[in-house]
Amino acid sequence: MPWGITIRGNRFLRGGTCRGCADTAHGAALSVRAVRLGHALAEAEAIRDIVIEDNEFQNRAGATLFVGGATDVTIVNNRITASPDASRQRKGPAVLIERSSRVTLTDTSVSDPRPDTLAAVEIGPSVAPAEDGVHVSGLRTKLAPGTQAVHDRRSVP
Repeated sequence: MPWGITIRGNRFLRGGTCRGCADTAHGAALSVRAVRLGHALAEAEAIRDIVIEDNEFQNRAGATLFVGGATDVTIVNNRITASPDASRQRKGPAVLIERSSRVTLTDTSVSDPRPDTLAAVEIGPSVAPAEDGVHVSGLRTKLAPGTQAVHDRRSVP
């Protein structure tokens, strides 16, 4: 499994449009994803120590970032933008986090006026509780009216 990877200073245009990215729930322009046999999300958080920093994502077709089966992931100072007429392959959030822990999302902007963007960040029910799972700070959003900045699907004790 990969570990100790930094993805910095890139520009992603129309990411996530190919088959397997645009038409699946976990498909994204950039995925940090541990899989098991049959391509399902791994039970373990096998991928670790990943930094996604200072990148620009424009007009993605599905999610921008998917983090699943990972721990110690830092997402910092990224810019996610979409024009109102950019095509989408499916509804969903800009950033989707599932079955992960110690994910930090800091100083990231999401500007997407499309109504099928359901949230800037969605935290799945299998993510560790509280900040052991995800810590979000400095999130700046410009979204369609009524769209949540963070949709946390974990149950509250």
